[in-house]
Formats: sequence, structure tokens, C-alpha cells
Amino acid sequence: MGEDQKTHFGHLKEVQLKHTNLWFDYWQNFSDYDTWQFWVVLCLLILPLILLMVVVDKRKALRL
Repeated sequence: MGEDQKTHFGHLKEVQLKHTNLWFDYWQNFSDYDTWQFWVVLCLLILPLILLMVVVDKRKALRL
């Protein structure tokens, strides 16, 4: 690997690390488990599954 290629690759790694940290900060500020949006999305995932378990006839569910 040439010196120019190593320099460019090092720069890419630095930029990637910076963007990773920015995404992590964004997630902590706006998508963490202490936000109401997180709990709404979680309920939208789990409540239909619970409803499906209650409504589906378990004897006929796996019949082909």
C-alpha cells in the first residue's frame, strides 16, 4: 500500500469514526429508551403480537 493510499485510508477511518459518534449521539438524544417515541414504537410492535396470540385459534393455526 502506497503512502498516499495509507493517508487517504486513515482519513476515511477518521471520518467514519466521527459519523459513527454523531449517529450514536443522535440515537441517544432522539431514539433512546427514555423517549416517548421509543415506547410507542415498542407498543406498535408488541401489542399486535399479543393480540394475534389471543385471537388465533391455536388448534387450527398449524394445520396445512
